Amino acid sequence: MHLGKILLVPAILLSSFTGLAVDRPTREVSISRNAAPIPTIDGKLDDAIWQQGTWEGNFTQYIPNEKAKPSQETEFKIFHDDSYIYAAFRCLDTESAKISSILSRRDDAAGDRVGLEFDSYNDHITSFCFYVNASGVKLDYTSSDNNGQDDSWNPIWWVKTSKDERGWYAEMRIPLAELRFKPSEDSKWGLEVVRWIFRLQERDVWQPMSREQQGWNANLGVMRWHEKVDSKLPLNVTPYVVAQADKFWKDADNPFCRTGHAYKANVGFDAKIGISNSWTTDITVNPDFGQVDADPSQVNLTAYEIYQQERRPFFVEGRNIFSFGLGVGDGDLGSESLFYTRRIGRRPHYDPDLKDDEYTKRPEFTTILGAAKISGRNPNGLSVGVMEAVTSQEFARVGTKAGEHELEIEPLTNYAVARVSKEMNNANTQFGAIVTSTIRNINASQLCYLHKSATTGGVNLLQYFADKKWSLAFSTYFSRVDGSKEAIVETQEAAGHYFQRPDAPHLGVDSSRTSLTGNGGRLILSKESGKLRMLFCGLWKSPQLEVNDLGFVRTVDRLTEIYWAGYRFTKPQGIMRLANLNFNQWAEWTYGGEYQGIGGNVNGNITFKNLWNMGLGTNVNFDQISTDLLRGGPSVKMGDNLNGWFGLRSDDSKKFFAEANFSVGKSTSNSSDVFVDYGVTFTYRPSSFLNVSVAPGYLKETNELQYVDKFTGSSTNQYILAKIRQKVFRVSLRVNFNITPNLTLQYWGQPFVATGDYSEFKRANKVMSSQYTERFHIFTPNQISYDAANETYKLNEAGVGTYEFDNPNFTSTEFLSNMVLRWEYVPGNTLFVVWSQNRSHSTSLGRSQVGKDVGDLFSAYPYNVFLVKASFRVGR
Repeated sequence: MHLGKILLVPAILLSSFTGLAVDRPTREVSISRNAAPIPTIDGKLDDAIWQQGTWEGNFTQYIPNEKAKPSQETEFKIFHDDSYIYAAFRCLDTESAKISSILSRRDDAAGDRVGLEFDSYNDHITSFCFYVNASGVKLDYTSSDNNGQDDSWNPIWWVKTSKDERGWYAEMRIPLAELRFKPSEDSKWGLEVVRWIFRLQERDVWQPMSREQQGWNANLGVMRWHEKVDSKLPLNVTPYVVAQADKFWKDADNPFCRTGHAYKANVGFDAKIGISNSWTTDITVNPDFGQVDADPSQVNLTAYEIYQQERRPFFVEGRNIFSFGLGVGDGDLGSESLFYTRRIGRRPHYDPDLKDDEYTKRPEFTTILGAAKISGRNPNGLSVGVMEAVTSQEFARVGTKAGEHELEIEPLTNYAVARVSKEMNNANTQFGAIVTSTIRNINASQLCYLHKSATTGGVNLLQYFADKKWSLAFSTYFSRVDGSKEAIVETQEAAGHYFQRPDAPHLGVDSSRTSLTGNGGRLILSKESGKLRMLFCGLWKSPQLEVNDLGFVRTVDRLTEIYWAGYRFTKPQGIMRLANLNFNQWAEWTYGGEYQGIGGNVNGNITFKNLWNMGLGTNVNFDQISTDLLRGGPSVKMGDNLNGWFGLRSDDSKKFFAEANFSVGKSTSNSSDVFVDYGVTFTYRPSSFLNVSVAPGYLKETNELQYVDKFTGSSTNQYILAKIRQKVFRVSLRVNFNITPNLTLQYWGQPFVATGDYSEFKRANKVMSSQYTERFHIFTPNQISYDAANETYKLNEAGVGTYEFDNPNFTSTEFLSNMVLRWEYVPGNTLFVVWSQNRSHSTSLGRSQVGKDVGDLFSAYPYNVFLVKASFRVGR
């Protein structure tokens, strides 16, 4: 197993559960009632309210020189009345001409900025954050020490900024209705005030913080209230109207494209209703997400789906409260979860088989008829999230010149999820549970391969100890799917399960089953404070686990061990400003005890004093065995592989900055298997309101063992592999034109060219042989022939059988673009004007001629969508 090669865990990392105590004197400020007239929010700070009281200051540095005196002074005042919190900031600057004032879209507030963070529950875990940059662009988000940052939260609040020769100023009015708190006399909230000086990459804080501490919200200062203020419950409805026009290629033979255009209109609404001080209901009826960017183009030659980021506002906002992760880290395992919101409104499952003279028109996504969620957190540390959504029955129209008919491609489906968690023992103990449900109304025979119902559930426990320096996390979960015999066989033989594998005695397809029940879990011990941090993790997923009706898992039947250690360099030294060094190790087995291999990596990241950043690392895997290369066939010995990566970014506070990334990898058992991936990004800000970035990239990869097909030979299943030379050329262009903080124009475009050239077709042979060349048999010219007229290959090998398959070569070109004008003409009321375009062209050439490929792409007729969406918020 080559454990000695990388399993070098120093005993010192395991010997101590103690760490350096972090000296954090807690600061306190009082919030007083405003006795002056209500201020005009204009950023000038000349209202009577700001002549009251004294300015609060004495900030310290957090980055780069912890607890050092800031390079510039910052002061703030804070007041309240029955409905609002008012805050003012004086961000003084002795070099005011260098203040970075950058206009951008909301939540992308680059440049100098300042803001408040309220822990209104005073639970030392969560906070509501309000920031503004020097140009008046808002940045708001919720923060949780357990679940990270959620910048999808977009409350209604007011802010303005101004600037003079002494510095810049900000003035805020924040409705109490946007915050959750328990009204009481002499109450305390957690508070932090933060200023970011962009040109120096300096972060200053009112409450001193340490990068060696555990958590952020656990260490906030105190804001004391001297009188009881009632909370205000939100109650608002936001109707919307949409008008859309599609323009496409006019085709007289295609009954769905004869006119070359299509028009539609839509209406719906969103609502937010406060149930209590802690709980809120969100409702969306007939939602439309036409303003959301398209997913970027990718090539997927595996049997597994690609994880896609959620961008739809209803599902993004508050998603952390529903989170129940199954893996660990930020790689493939980190995306696995019992609740994957992209399942709701997904692409329809069924794809009709068409005859030569048939055409089809099908919806790109399943229509969401409506969705509702109740979520919130009370002052006692109880968090609850309940969501339900219904998606419609969908049909494809299949037609010829003579007529058309409808075919059901997606059943009416109900999705539901309930999540609860509770903090106890001063938040040192946290317990949670989740249940998800998917129910389909299946009547069409062609949809019987889908599950009629799917249920998952789990519990999790997190325990901190040693003054929160260490934590122990445990979770366990289950799944059950029910359906026809066809559906359960489909699940057993699907990617990630492969019960039909002939060399796995712990597996086997049972064609009589109408349900499948599985389980999994994880156990994590981690050190979470100090310069030296570490994590020990065990994961398990049984072969029968199936969560993909509403969750996301790539593969099951796994036992995984992971170890990580990282060291943080928090004090500037020499040319270094900040740095991290990480070490990882992992190993994996199946539930049947089949060893899958061991691997590890070393990586690091450093920020230099000139504000350039560099990251690099190397990754090695030993004795790799693949249970999925043959997609249901026997395991294949893959040997060792090695890869590395390097990245460099210049100072992003400049008008022009760039980033370059390079990665390379190869198999040590086969010199032909190699990949090289280059990517650069150039960003230019010629003015405060314009930002242009171009990101070209190029991938070149050779793989000797690319899966092609399977056939039943003379006596057993035979698996066809091939050598593939793959090339991908991509360019991403973004232009952000920001007229005001509330009026922006954004463009994104991506030309994409991918080719795959297959050669050296071969048959899997002695797949576990120690000799690489014995693991397959390369077909001779007498055993394989190519029919150019029909673009098919024909095999004829004595003792094996005959088989014919399509030419797998491909050249695929695509151009996606999206232009969005967004105008928030009144807080909460928004107008979108959208133009999106899609061009695509494909051949079976398999070789790249970028100039010609791009020329062919732009000679193809585009599919254009023009959309106008207006929303109108009513309520408080």
